[in-house]
Amino acid sequence: MHAKLRQDLFDRLAMVITQVLNDSGRTMAELDDIILVSGSSKMLAVGFFLQTAFGKMPHAAASPDEIVAMGEGIYAGIKERREEISDLLLTDICPFTMGIDVINYAERDNSIMSPIIERNNILPSSKKGYYTNTLDCQSKMVIKVYQGEEHFCRDSLYLEELQTDIKRQRRKAF
Repeated sequence: MHAKLRQDLFDRLAMVITQVLNDSGRTMAELDDIILVSGSSKMLAVGFFLQTAFGKMPHAAASPDEIVAMGEGIYAGIKERREEISDLLLTDICPFTMGIDVINYAERDNSIMSPIIERNNILPSSKKGYYTNTLDCQSKMVIKVYQGEEHFCRDSLYLEELQTDIKRQRRKAF
């Protein structure tokens, strides 16, 4: 049982690392080091898996928790606009595409995900789009938010539902 759980975790870990390498256009051979930070990086099995799967021995330059704390300290300094770190830039990226469901006229019960923030966009991010009501004289719009890379909402992770009032009008034909 434990071996199966570990293998599932390691398979997911390998997929994430492979995706990161693909997104960056790099190969494992181009990396100088693998540095483990926080959480499960403290598990010896994780380090062993990474060494076995990718042929590189991971390193912990300091305590993994200290690295996280140092990063948080740097982030706080940037937010306070401290002069000694004014030339640092800290960015975050959206790890998954975020979108909303729209009607699939070919298969009404199989809505399509309309991406709003694409995977790997720098955060914070914004995008403007136009959506219209689906029924004449509709007074409310229900917006279902999804996360994932799939075309159909059923294959993505449902996150939240928002409801907004809209001006009653006839449906616009595009």
